[in-house]
Order: sequence, then structure tokens, then C-alpha cells
Amino acid sequence: MIIGSRCKTWPNFITSKNVSSNMKTSVLFVLAIFTLGVFTVNYAYAAPGIEISGYKTNINPSDSILIVGTAEGITSYKRVNLSVYDPTGKLIYSPNLMVSGDGSFNYLIHPTLPSFKSGAYKVVASHPDLQQTSEFTFTVGGAVSAPTPTPKQPAKITLEHVITGGTLLDVMADEQAKSLVLGIASTGDGQIVVDLPREILDARLGGCTGDDDSLFVLVDGEEESFEETKDANMRQVTINFAGGTEEIEIIGTCVVPEFGAIASVIMIIAIAGVIMISAKSKFGMPKL
Repeated sequence: MIIGSRCKTWPNFITSKNVSSNMKTSVLFVLAIFTLGVFTVNYAYAAPGIEISGYKTNINPSDSILIVGTAEGITSYKRVNLSVYDPTGKLIYSPNLMVSGDGSFNYLIHPTLPSFKSGAYKVVASHPDLQQTSEFTFTVGGAVSAPTPTPKQPAKITLEHVITGGTLLDVMADEQAKSLVLGIASTGDGQIVVDLPREILDARLGGCTGDDDSLFVLVDGEEESFEETKDANMRQVTINFAGGTEEIEIIGTCVVPEFGAIASVIMIIAIAGVIMISAKSKFGMPKL
């Protein structure tokens, strides 16, 4: 009887209240394990680190470039440092940047005055909480276009000459080509005889010194033969031209580049010499 009584009372330990309590405890335990697992995964995903990149890798000297980056696992109030080095390794910018709530940051790099130098630039991002850094390199190519200089107007000069079949309009000195360009208004086939003082145009093997060299003549861009007589101070050329000719160019190795005060004196001396020579010639040479 005693044993039976005990058998009847044993199930009293397993009541609905106890079962309900045990289930609640189990559910809470499972939820705790799941939550811990989630936080563990999230922490592993957001590992500490920093990374930067740029919107371009090649820019012109006058361009700006935007650098963007992210930093994870850092103290929010501490700033990211961005160091920018030019192609020589010189530090040109070093801003400290605030990091937003999502871990992002950015910085617009403007050209150094007057512009970026050509070459490779290195950008390094760092943070006090992180041992690692991140680097980005961009290249500046080309050069800033310099203002186009205003072409120097050719010097206009006067030469003693005789012309048939047209009119000599002007004579311009081309310093770069070492030549004199004669503008012609031709009325038909003709000929021009021109006195060239050596102080104005000459042809020598050493440029402006040395033994005499040959002149070169172009008539409307085409090579033309000519006759020449010369002495120590003057070269006289005789050039034939066809009707319709507009330009005769006499090319040497040395031409007076500027016709300022000194050149004016030379011109006066040269003209005086021409007058003396002309007086002995069979014909007078009218001035332009």
C-alpha cells in the first residue's frame, strides 16, 4: 500500500506549470544562442580596416580628382588622415577627415598652383585605431597649354630695284626662314633686279660669317634660277618671273631680324652705297 501510494504521488512532480516554465526557459536559451550568433557574424563582417579609391586614374594638369573611402572598426570621433604626395615624393596635402555614420569619407583634391605637375601622385589614408593603411595612385598627363604668342609682324624694308612687267609692292624680312619676301603685282612676264646689302641679307657657309654661299630663290613657292653679281658690300640678283606671279622669296643664311635704330643706320649707309653704284650703272634704280 505504501508503495502504491508513492507511485500515485510521483507524477505530481510533473505538472503543467513546470512544463510551461521549462519551455519558456528553453526558448529563451535558444534565442540567446541565435542572437549571439548573429552578433558574432556581424562583427566578423565589419572587420577593422580602411580602403580608398578615386573616380579617375588619369587626369589633366588642371583637373581636380575626388577620393572616396570607407573605414570600419574605428572610434567614430577620431579622424582619417589623407596624405597626398607629388611625383617627387613631396607631401602637398594632408587633410584630417570626419567619418560619417556609415564609415564613409571623401575629399576633393584640387590642383596645386598653377597646375599639377606631370607624373604619378600617391594618396595614403590612415587612422589612429588602425595599423593598416590604404593607397591610391593617379597619373597627371600632358601639359597646360601655354598662351599662343602673338606672331611678330615681319619687318618691312626698302630695297633698290628695277622691275619690268609688274610692280614691287613690299619687301618683308622673315627672320626664321632667313629670307626676304618680295610681294609682286605682275602684269605679264617680267624681270626684277634687286640690290641686296649684305647687312640685310647674305649667304655664308658659317651663317653670318665665313666664305660666300649661294642664295636660293623661290617664285610663288617654286625654285627659280637667277643671275647674281656681288662685291664685298652688295649682292645684286636678277630674277625672271611669269605673268600672275605674286611672291618672290630670296633665301640666305643671315638676315637682319629687327630694323630698329641700329638697322636704320645700316640702311642709310647701304642706300648711300646703292646710290653711288647706281650712278655708275647704265640705268637709274627707282626706289620703292
